[in-house]
Formats: sequence, structure tokens, C-alpha cells
Amino acid sequence: INLKKQIAALNEQLVIETQAKNKAEKKLDNKRNQIHELKKSVRIFQDVPQSLKNIKPKIEALDPLQQDEELNRLRNRVKHYEKFERIANVTMKKQEKDIIELSDKFNKLTETSNA
Repeated sequence: INLKKQIAALNEQLVIETQAKNKAEKKLDNKRNQIHELKKSVRIFQDVPQSLKNIKPKIEALDPLQQDEELNRLRNRVKHYEKFERIANVTMKKQEKDIIELSDKFNKLTETSNA
């Protein structure tokens, strides 16, 4: 009877650990996907300086008043890109740290459930 209780308790513990492991694995995948999306966004913004070079001849063709308006619009856009890039980099660092922590938890859960 005592052995049956122990087996039942171990089975229950195994189910709980497996659920925790699956949850951690899902969280890990979500974090990896978020990082992938952020890296794609950062790459897009890193191409901005090149596209700005292409814009220069177009701006020079405008009259002085339109040039000022266009340059102000572009400055604001660049500020927006720089702000986004800073936020994305901070977020990526945090996500990568979270992934390391989740990986460690996941590995511990895997070791525990394999033991």
C-alpha cells in the first residue's frame, strides 16, 4: 500500500514537472520569436542611412522652403528610428537574458524529470 502511494505521488510529480517543462519550453520559444522579430526590425532601421543618401539629390532639387520642410521631416524620422533602435536593443538584451534563465530552468526540469 505504501509503495502504491509512493508510485502515485511520483507519477503526480512527473506530470507536474512535465507540465512545467512544457510551459517553460513554450515561453522559451516565444522569447526566441520575439528576439527574431526585433532583430529583423533593427536590421530594417540600420538600412536607413543608405536610403537617406538616396534622398539627398531629391531634396536638393526642391526650392529652399520645401527643402527645410523635408529636412525637418527627415530629422524627426531619424530621431524616431534612433529611439526605436535604443528601445529594441535594450529589449533584446533583456529577452536574451530571459532566454538564458528559461533555458537553465528548462534544463533543470529536464534533468529532474529524467532522474
